[in-house]
Amino acid sequence: MEHKPTRPASFAPGNSKKDNSQIKAKKNSDGSEEIHAEATRWEGPMPRPEDLALYEEVVPGLAKQIAEGSFKEQDHRHEMNRMMVSTIRTSQANDFSLKRRGQNYGLICVILVIALCGYLISIGESKCAVIIATGVLASLAFVFVSGKLIGKDKKEKTEEQKAIESIMD
Repeated sequence: MEHKPTRPASFAPGNSKKDNSQIKAKKNSDGSEEIHAEATRWEGPMPRPEDLALYEEVVPGLAKQIAEGSFKEQDHRHEMNRMMVSTIRTSQANDFSLKRRGQNYGLICVILVIALCGYLISIGESKCAVIIATGVLASLAFVFVSGKLIGKDKKEKTEEQKAIESIMD
């Protein structure tokens, strides 16, 4: 007894993964049964060429529409990647600008505090100058330490960030 192969149920346009299986069984003269199996697999953005030919037989022009749709999807995906990279680069430039501005303002504040402490010492208020200088130094130390701790948290990249970086390369 021999079984004829049939088409798989997942015979749809644009199906990128497809398993085609053929199983044949036959009985031997001694009563035993032999089973032969064959399987093929297709992966890609478009159906197999044989499937496209069958689609074309059923609906003329469908193979061309499937191919054009695949090309349009690829162009769209590439454009979205370009936009994402552009957005990330702009965001990184803005972050750098904000950090630089913050450092400049911090430097100006430190210079003003040093000038204030110098003035207080010159008028005989050295205890006030020491208290102000100690407070400012403690505040600066806190800002730098907390900034480094936040930086360590940011260094642990998520899978999404790794994927974005791989696109940028």
